[in-house]
Amino acid sequence: QELITRELLQGIQGTVTNAAYLARCYLREHPEWSCGILCAGYDHVDKCGKIYSISPGGAIMEEEELALGGSGSTYILGHMDNSNMQPSTMSEEECIEFVGHAIELAMQRDGSSGGHVSIHVIDRRGSKAMVRIPSTKNSNTPTKSQYRSSSNNSTVSLFASPKRRISF
Repeated sequence: QELITRELLQGIQGTVTNAAYLARCYLREHPEWSCGILCAGYDHVDKCGKIYSISPGGAIMEEEELALGGSGSTYILGHMDNSNMQPSTMSEEECIEFVGHAIELAMQRDGSSGGHVSIHVIDRRGSKAMVRIPSTKNSNTPTKSQYRSSSNNSTVSLFASPKRRISF
C-alpha cells in the first residue's frame, strides 16, 4: 500500500528495491515474525530482474543470480552443485523444469516441505503462474510433471532478463 500511495502522491512508480526495503522495515518492526523474506521481481527502472534476500534480523542483500530460502534450501543447493546448473545459459522452459524438479527433490527429503510447487515466471511483460503437481516416483531423474494455471502466491520465482535470475 505504501508503494501505491507513493506513486499516487509523488508520481514515482515503486521498484523491486523499494519493496525489499519496505519488507525489511516490516521485519524490523515485527521481530515476533521470525522469518526471512525473498523479494524479487522485474525492475522497470533498471530493466532487469532483481532478487533480494532479507534475513530475520533485517539484513538485506541483493543476489546476483539466485536466492534460496526455507527448510528445503540445503537440499536444493546440493542438487544444484551436483548438476552444475548455469542459469544464464538455460532457456525459460529448462529453468522451470529444473526449479520444479529441485523443489520436488527437497520435498522428498524435508519433512516441513510438501504439497505442490507454485512457479511464477516474471519478466518485463508481466507474470504467469503455474502449479507443478509432483510426480509420485521417488527418483533423482527429472520427470515431466503436470502443470496447470494458478493464481496462488509464489513459492518459486524465475526471472527472465538479460541476466537470468532465479529465486527459490
